[in-house]
Amino acid sequence: MLAAVDAPETKRLLGKRAGVDRDAVVERMMTTRYHRYTTLRCPSSLLDRAIEDLAEARDRHERAARATPWSWRVVCSLVAAGALALLIFSGLLALLIAVVVVTVIMVTLFIWRGSRLWSNLRQCLIAAGLKGAWLVQRIEVGACAARWGEELQETGSGPVVADLVRHMLGDDPDSLFPRRLRMGPARAPGARLHHRERGPASTRA
Repeated sequence: MLAAVDAPETKRLLGKRAGVDRDAVVERMMTTRYHRYTTLRCPSSLLDRAIEDLAEARDRHERAARATPWSWRVVCSLVAAGALALLIFSGLLALLIAVVVVTVIMVTLFIWRGSRLWSNLRQCLIAAGLKGAWLVQRIEVGACAARWGEELQETGSGPVVADLVRHMLGDDPDSLFPRRLRMGPARAPGARLHHRERGPASTRA
């Protein structure tokens, strides 16, 4: 909204009449009426949906984290640290062997899936995966917010601020400018006189 107020085509109209300055326009735009009118011109359905999906992803992650007494952060950090240390100090072959061993362990735990150990480990991994999904959705919310902000500036705040300033100035805001600026250099009296003086000379030449 401030960018629309500071736009050159709007800024040139401010201060031309008492009570029509930057602060007055900003104050009027902050009211509920103009805020609602601006947002109605640019619906935020995609952003609202992304925010709802973010809340759902957070709820799913929190439910999975509460389903186990283990800390999913600690468990996943230990697994990641062990894999990284094995890769650094032992190389790819050792890491491949470790993957095979972990696979055997996971299969064994799956067979004993009624055990408390398997249940807690599974919930920690699920919680970690859902946290990753939440982070991805948060990035999506940021992208949607940026796109909506650009659309709001172009189709919402910009036109509304321009209409508000002209409404505050009255029916004929252009009358506030000097006659020479309204007519433009080609239509100003001096320009027409100069054109008349040069016209016959060019004809005589």
